[in-house]
Amino acid sequence: MDISRTIRYWKNWWSFRGLKNREWVSAYDIPLESFDFTRKKQWVSMYARLRNAWDFIIPSVESNILYFDEIVLMENWSSTDDTIDKCLFLQKKYPQKVRFFVYEPEVYKLFSEEHTTCPNNSIHNFSYASNYLLSKVSYKYAVKLDDDHLWIPEKIKKITEHIKQIWLHTFLITPLLNVQKNKENIFCKAGDNYRSTYAWLFGDFWFHPVCHQVYFHSNAHTEWYLHNLPSTRWPLSFLHLKLLKPSKWLHNYHDKGHAYLKDYYWSAQFQPLEKEYIDLLHHYGIYENW
Repeated sequence: MDISRTIRYWKNWWSFRGLKNREWVSAYDIPLESFDFTRKKQWVSMYARLRNAWDFIIPSVESNILYFDEIVLMENWSSTDDTIDKCLFLQKKYPQKVRFFVYEPEVYKLFSEEHTTCPNNSIHNFSYASNYLLSKVSYKYAVKLDDDHLWIPEKIKKITEHIKQIWLHTFLITPLLNVQKNKENIFCKAGDNYRSTYAWLFGDFWFHPVCHQVYFHSNAHTEWYLHNLPSTRWPLSFLHLKLLKPSKWLHNYHDKGHAYLKDYYWSAQFQPLEKEYIDLLHHYGIYENW
């Protein structure tokens, strides 16, 4: 574990107290009560921050739709593709489950100079936009959806059933497999141990209670959750499709961060992806010639 990040965590953690943005745009203030666990409904929400998400947003949502009480989609960085149209399609197709809105302020890209110098209480800060979205969920428990996640349906079913049985009071880590292509075949990274840099203490692939003790915070380059809850690990939960995207797959990151982040994802070593996961990809129209 990264000890320096652990120290920064304990240095920066405190309960969420609400945020009035420094630009005085009242429509984007985040009230304290919006993180009140007792005000939320039963049971589980999923929430997604989206920009240029055309590749996989439909299968990402549809692999979850049966198991969640709502999926809240927020387009917040002025997509240049048909992300908004696809979100509107999903909202129309699943009106009882999918909610969609646009976050209008510009959000500075991670690793950019603007992000580095932007205060956490600015509407242009990445973590402020994330907290604004989190404040909009309706249910007591939540997990963040990225547009390159393909959740494994039977695993999601077990997780949501588990939460309803135990009343989750921890961060429930949801490990992943990083999927990528080698020529005309789909593999996963050799030695992938169902863990990624983005799915550990400061990661964001978790189920968690929506409460004052869980919220987003920015550092010099990126963001993480701050929380004071114990963590538990669930078995493999989803396939990470980021490396199946075209070359410009880091839409939320400044160019300065691309090489750094690719070191965490890319591998020249492969191992076979189990047939059940190949079949899952094919079920959602994701094939070897993608």
